[in-house]
Amino acid sequence: MNNPWDTFTSIYGTVKNDRDINFSNADNILIAWPVILDFINQFGQKKKGVQLLEYGCGTGNFAYKLSTLGYKVTGIDTSEEMIKIAKLAFGKDIKFLNGDSSIVSDKNKFSTITSIMTFQFIENIEKTFEDLSHALKSGGIFAFAVFNPAFIKKSLRACLRSEAQFARIK
Repeated sequence: MNNPWDTFTSIYGTVKNDRDINFSNADNILIAWPVILDFINQFGQKKKGVQLLEYGCGTGNFAYKLSTLGYKVTGIDTSEEMIKIAKLAFGKDIKFLNGDSSIVSDKNKFSTITSIMTFQFIENIEKTFEDLSHALKSGGIFAFAVFNPAFIKKSLRACLRSEAQFARIK
């Protein structure tokens, strides 16, 4: 079965001119990005080349932003189509991998892991957090942003239309 996120590249793709970016990305770009950037700037390692994992990287724009700050970034996303776009746009600067948290190796530890608006769509959240915690160096930081799951459930019950409706909500 194809990954449903593959069909959302035109909506959630941010490899575009600012004026062409879909409004659905506003919460990511205008709210989550600055908060996470401030957090890792305040608490993360400052030296160039620090290993950073951007989990649920989509089309790679936030991963690219992180790489411009000097981080050595690896981006992972379950959407093959989004990874294709990310590689075309930023592949010379960033390592992009298609898969879920199970592809993160214990051998390549990250000083920082970031993830924006990803975890509320993951069915086996416990396994994902276990995998990512094994990939985080001792003393590293893990910064993420999510929608409140209760809000998503309430919205779906109220039949509000959202691009995220395909997510399995329990």
